[in-house]
Amino acid sequence: MKSIPKLIIILYIAFTGCSKSSIDNAWELYKKSDFNSALKATNRLYSDSSYHLRGNIFQLMGNYDKALNNYNSIDSSYKDFQKILISKMNILFHHKKDIIKAKEVSKKVLNKESKIFITSLDKKMKLVSKGTFSVPMERKHPLNNYIPHVKAKINGSELNIAFDTGANYLIMSKAQSEKLKLKYNENNYFYGQQGFSKSKMWISSANNFSIGNSLNFTDVPVVILEEINTDIIIFGTSIIKEMLTTIDYPNQQFVFTSLNDKNLIKSHRLKYSGKTMPFTMWGDHYMMGKGFFNEKKINMFFDSGLVVVGVVDGDVKQSWMCMTPENMKILGVSNPDSTSVTKITPTTHSISFAGNNHGNVLLSKSITEFEFGGVKCDLLISHGVIKNYAWTLDFEKMLYTFSL
Repeated sequence: MKSIPKLIIILYIAFTGCSKSSIDNAWELYKKSDFNSALKATNRLYSDSSYHLRGNIFQLMGNYDKALNNYNSIDSSYKDFQKILISKMNILFHHKKDIIKAKEVSKKVLNKESKIFITSLDKKMKLVSKGTFSVPMERKHPLNNYIPHVKAKINGSELNIAFDTGANYLIMSKAQSEKLKLKYNENNYFYGQQGFSKSKMWISSANNFSIGNSLNFTDVPVVILEEINTDIIIFGTSIIKEMLTTIDYPNQQFVFTSLNDKNLIKSHRLKYSGKTMPFTMWGDHYMMGKGFFNEKKINMFFDSGLVVVGVVDGDVKQSWMCMTPENMKILGVSNPDSTSVTKITPTTHSISFAGNNHGNVLLSKSITEFEFGGVKCDLLISHGVIKNYAWTLDFEKMLYTFSL
């Protein structure tokens, strides 16, 4: 028997992927959120696992075309092919606004709960208004100091609603959905994350939604929660993603600019220039940026809807952040087991991001470990810190800007 030429063996190895250690090393870099190094490590690797990794990185970076190109190169026999289908389905629906293709992909998804969002809706959300809009916060609302509120209309009904980056579209209780006469299939539900617990959820749609007097949307998805014990209605990241958005806390207003007018976008960015911070986003709204807890580098999620309020030294305060006791131990917080989900713990620690530093952190406990796309999130930052800034979320550049 003739031996196989050595050159053919070398070429075969180079084409099909790679030594196992190479791709394993790339995944380890990815899990440490070193995405640029992980991309370099997959250079000239062509295995399903390497396409999976590159797809995830491009999804996190907001490059959805490259993410889809990599996901589409993966064979259906790949061990994590169902995860690939779910990522493709979500990108097509939430970011590419291609409902037809999203529904086609959903037919191959085996987990019914993973695709209820897509299968429940037939129309894509549309921003009708064009221009720049300033919408005042509701200063007199009793919760506005802890989570920002604005006036809005849902199907013509006037309401006060809160903004939460930890949410995607419109979020409300069953009772509120019934008041607004929203339709949904009682038998078509799934279980999703609500705070630190799981809740039964249904999907509906609002024909018309407006923020303030003149910022109008049509066919906005609505997530209806069974376990929510409040009448607060929330609008989230998937709605503001349609615009350049500044949450101007010092001036108690939101400023929105539609993406179709480049001159207005340029003016908006110039007005709210400041210190910047790149961010990534997984799925439809899970954003993370890098910062420091004391001297240790961390991944943080700016969660404007994180509300833990308590009395510290005789004054009512809002927790600045929450993390699990396990992460507290890693980051050097003393007595982490004494912290509470409902209690604020004063500390001497500091948090920094985008060149901004805040000392004497007020801390609360999370009972849930968060990770997005397999990348660990070390802690959540609340309105208690963000309210010091005019905070711009720029989804075209995947960049936060913090202006004083």
